[in-house]
Amino acid sequence: MKRKGAQVLSILFQPLLMPTFLCLVLFAFASSSLPPWTFQTQLLVVGLILLTTCIVPLVSLVLLNYTNGVKDFFMENRKERVLPFFFIALYYALSTYLFTTKQLTVVADVLIACLATITALIMLLSIITIFWKISAHGIGMGGSIGVLLAIQINNPINDLYWPIVVLSVISGFVLSARLYLNVHKPAEVWVGFSLGLIFSFISITYLIS
Repeated sequence: MKRKGAQVLSILFQPLLMPTFLCLVLFAFASSSLPPWTFQTQLLVVGLILLTTCIVPLVSLVLLNYTNGVKDFFMENRKERVLPFFFIALYYALSTYLFTTKQLTVVADVLIACLATITALIMLLSIITIFWKISAHGIGMGGSIGVLLAIQINNPINDLYWPIVVLSVISGFVLSARLYLNVHKPAEVWVGFSLGLIFSFISITYLIS
C-alpha cells in the first residue's frame, strides 16, 4: 500500500507537469504579476503549456520506449536518462521561444521567465546526469518553490504564501516517496531539490526585476 502511494505521488508530481502546475498557481494567486487576461485566454495559455511541456515530451518518451531507445519508461538507469533529458530540454526551449514570439504572451514576462528558467534547469539536469544520477523530481519540486518565492518577493501584492507552504509540505512527501521507492539516494534527492530552489530563485529574481 505504501509503495502504491509513493508511486502515485511520483506520477502526480512528476517534473513534466510542474510548468502547468505553476501556471495554474500563478493565475489563481499571482494575477497582479500577469496581464489582465480573460478566463478563456488563461485556459488557452494553460493548454499550450500543457501541450508543449508535458504531452509532446511524454509522447516522445513513449516512442523512445517503443523503439528501444529507452528500455525502461521510468528511466531508473542513469545512462538511459541522458538522451531523453536533452530532448525534453529542447522541447522546453522551443516552447519558450514560441511564447516569446506570440502576441498573446508578449507582455507576460513572468511566464516567459518561468519557462526560460525551467529550460535552463532541465539542461543542467541533463549535463549532471551524464556523470551522476541527480533527482529530476527534486529539481522540479525545489525549482517550483524557488519560482514562487522569487515572484512573491518581487511583487508582495501577490498571495503566494499558502501555495509555497503547501508545496513545501508536498515536496517532503514526494522526495520521501522517491527514497522509499529506492530510485535515488538521499544526496541525489536533496542536491536536486537545493539546486532547483537556489537556481530558480536567482534566475527568476534576475529576469523579472
